[in-house]
Amino acid sequence: MGMQKRLLAIAFLLMVCLLALPNIDYDSQFRLHVATDFPFRMEYVHSQTFLPVYQFLLAIADSITALRIVSIGCVLISAIFIDKIMQVFCEKKVAQRVAALFLFNPLILLYGSLAMSESLATLIAIATIYLYVRDHYKASAVALTLGVLTSYWIWVFTPFFLLKGMKEKKFKYVWFTYPIVAIVAWGIINYTFGQSPIHFVDMTQTIYQELAPKISLDAIEQTSMFLFVFPMAFTLGVFLFSCKAMLHSFKNRMHNRLQTVLVYFAILYTALLSLGTYFGFIFAWGRYFIPLIPTFLMLGAPAMLATETRHRRILIAAYFSVALIATVIEAWRIMSFQRTMGQ
Repeated sequence: MGMQKRLLAIAFLLMVCLLALPNIDYDSQFRLHVATDFPFRMEYVHSQTFLPVYQFLLAIADSITALRIVSIGCVLISAIFIDKIMQVFCEKKVAQRVAALFLFNPLILLYGSLAMSESLATLIAIATIYLYVRDHYKASAVALTLGVLTSYWIWVFTPFFLLKGMKEKKFKYVWFTYPIVAIVAWGIINYTFGQSPIHFVDMTQTIYQELAPKISLDAIEQTSMFLFVFPMAFTLGVFLFSCKAMLHSFKNRMHNRLQTVLVYFAILYTALLSLGTYFGFIFAWGRYFIPLIPTFLMLGAPAMLATETRHRRILIAAYFSVALIATVIEAWRIMSFQRTMGQ
């Protein structure tokens, strides 16, 4: 059995063990209730700010267990794609190590065992990059279109392909207008049901107002809502700052130590968002950042793995330690929210 198959088998067994535990996530149960009671009704999907792709998948599956199994599959396939992407830029051994860093990240394993949209969104984001680096531009654009209708966080990928297209002035990048069409369509749906193209933001405020008394949010509403959307804007800024590495020099092995910071960035932000929400300073879920973890990992891990052996071991140990702490915080936050909403 090859190294890749052994890693996939071990990760699969770990997530199956987690699958044996009760589902601890309140939101997945609520979203399943919405999907099965109001199947394929865009009005209700929209009113809850849910993007449609995963909600329709919930309606089809009609089972938390089935979606948890699908989630496991998404994680395993994502790891295969990461391995294949990195083999384009790195040696096979390095590519396998990057895939392992993703696959055994406790946060990834946790959400791989839950019936939420993060694992699917992660797979779509990675598939978009994989198809792009393989020069399948139309397929990559279609994947990105599915992504922007699955997770708001994947919207931040769209500017990079458009910037690349404007720089190279090649017709093949026209396909990446598909995600823009999808975003505009979502805005039209928002306008139809809420008289505003960004009605989902207003709905988020409404949900905030309803949840605030239950989860002891003390922050001022406007401040909390700003902090809720700030991570997306901040991520876009980081990606724009890194776009040369991501779009123009991604095929070069870059050993800049600053890139190593990217490996930890997404994980730390996940923990900070969950802690901030738990203590009432911000209304946000750390899980929103999960689909972006592998992108930062692929940008930063080669630099981390290229360091001296002693330093590399310390960095890898720190990576898993930080991820484990973030996972404990996230699991604590999930169970706390479930208890609160169950009262």
